[in-house]
Amino acid sequence: MLKIVRINEESDDIEMTYDKSFMDVNSSICVIQTMYGHDHRMVDVTSIVNNMKKPYFKVSNEIFGDPCEGIVKNLFVTFNGGRQHIYPEGCYINSLTYEIYHPSLMRATYGYDQYVIDVTHVVQQQHQIFTVCNDLFTDPCPGIVKTLTLIFDQGAQAYSEHTQVDPSLWVNTSNLHIYL
Repeated sequence: MLKIVRINEESDDIEMTYDKSFMDVNSSICVIQTMYGHDHRMVDVTSIVNNMKKPYFKVSNEIFGDPCEGIVKNLFVTFNGGRQHIYPEGCYINSLTYEIYHPSLMRATYGYDQYVIDVTHVVQQQHQIFTVCNDLFTDPCPGIVKTLTLIFDQGAQAYSEHTQVDPSLWVNTSNLHIYL
């Protein structure tokens, strides 16, 4: 069951609410339990997932907390019939169908304040994992710590992820997520 609660015409945001223990229109998908973490350090996040109001959500510590700091986590979803699916941290999930959603990169910038250059093409040309550094993007402002900003298309709205450049920073282009 899907109910549209509010449509904000100024920002094109659609806030939706639905019961996650529903039967899917395509089949009989019923979410029984969702756990987040790694190995034996797992937390039950079923109520958080059941109360999601957006059509997509990101598997992240920001949403589910951090049950095991410094370790990459997974979201384990158990469906009716005992079927399980594992979603890696950083991926986006369609909260109606539970399919992985791949947001598309709209724009990437690198620099600081007004000294920012467009690096969209450079990011799109990278294979899987790359290190964020001046050698890759050039240096628009020498001697200043720069920020990489990635702007994604998420349905009808854009969102961004950004982080200051650090020697241990790398980006996984298979799901375009920044890892520290």
